[in-house]
Amino acid sequence: MRKQILFLFCLFVFANTAMGQTWNIGHNSVPGGNYLSTVTATLSGNTLTIRGNGNMADFWNTGTNQYNAGGEAPWWFPENDYRRHTITNAIHTVVFQNGSTVTNIGNRAFKDLSRLREITIPNSVTIIGRQAFFNCINLSEIKIPNSVTEIEGEAFLNCSSLRTVRIEDGTTQLNFTSFIYRGDGFVSLNHDWFKSCPIQTLYLGRDYTYPLTLGAPFREISTLQTLTIGDTVTSIGGRTFYGCIGLVSVTIGSNVTQIGQEAFYGCIGLTTITSKNPTPPTAGVYCFTNVGKNIPVKVPCNSICAYKSAVYWRNFTNYQSIERSCNSSCLSSINEISANQLQIFPNPVKDELFIKSEFQIEKVEIYDLSGRAVETLRAPFLQQNGAIINVSALPQGIYLLKVYTDEGLAIRKVVKE
Repeated sequence: MRKQILFLFCLFVFANTAMGQTWNIGHNSVPGGNYLSTVTATLSGNTLTIRGNGNMADFWNTGTNQYNAGGEAPWWFPENDYRRHTITNAIHTVVFQNGSTVTNIGNRAFKDLSRLREITIPNSVTIIGRQAFFNCINLSEIKIPNSVTEIEGEAFLNCSSLRTVRIEDGTTQLNFTSFIYRGDGFVSLNHDWFKSCPIQTLYLGRDYTYPLTLGAPFREISTLQTLTIGDTVTSIGGRTFYGCIGLVSVTIGSNVTQIGQEAFYGCIGLTTITSKNPTPPTAGVYCFTNVGKNIPVKVPCNSICAYKSAVYWRNFTNYQSIERSCNSSCLSSINEISANQLQIFPNPVKDELFIKSEFQIEKVEIYDLSGRAVETLRAPFLQQNGAIINVSALPQGIYLLKVYTDEGLAIRKVVKE
């Protein structure tokens, strides 16, 4: 009977440990010193609520006994401590109380919160500290407000469920920084801001910097599929997305004027690029190396000629207009095959379109201006040096005709009446 009472008492204590417990987590200048800010955290159920003003403490390097026995956040406990389950693993959501002006996410603040699924970083925060979200393995999405000016090394290291990252639009530069770690007999320079994060969707709304000797934050993230660069961004740094082999779609904002060398080197999975700037961004050497040259590149209608003549942009052969309606003369041809080597008539056309070529025709494709293929013909449906295509079923409009021959490719604009 006494054992049962003791067991129930322990359950009561454990349960209430995670209910309404409050810690002072304000910044202090020296271990055991006075708090220099009024920041507290309260754990109630599965929600950790942070309130107050000023800097949160930088845990881990604050010294022992200030917050807990290891200098870690007060809700952190090792695996062999029962409080790991009743406190650390109880935290599923972190919220900042309305009206609070907490200015940072402290070093290792949420390290090892393996059940953390949701946090909204307020726009009062300017710094995300080193290893702040290290090992938050259930965090799937993070939104970084434009108030943040610095993200320190390993901030999101091993967030193994993090698939969506959104860096909000802003004009203030975002700085990715590293830190020096001194271990037993060694010193390391740690960065790896998003290492082991399977990011699939990235919205990049700000210019940013990083230590050039350490590599870009999103370099070689093979899981990245969709990249959108916002209209407040002005440049894409060298090697920024180097080796992102899973990248499928890139949208480049209207104010990007420069793309650094090898920025998209090795992005072999790209199927479409959209660039919204009417003036082609200056492209660095090897910035599109190993990117397919026949993929659709969508740009403003009146800028197609400029892109087709710009350095490195001119290597692409399948330019399309962002706008649904476009009458650019630069859609009418590509110089691989000259006009007297390939004849297409009548144009405009109602029913049958005739193609005659000096070279052997291998394939013919017709695309609408959205980039959708509406017709594809291959041998034996083609004559050796010509083809007849029935287009009577196509709606009226402007189409792109791609003719592949044994001597090259030609693209013509065709009007369907």
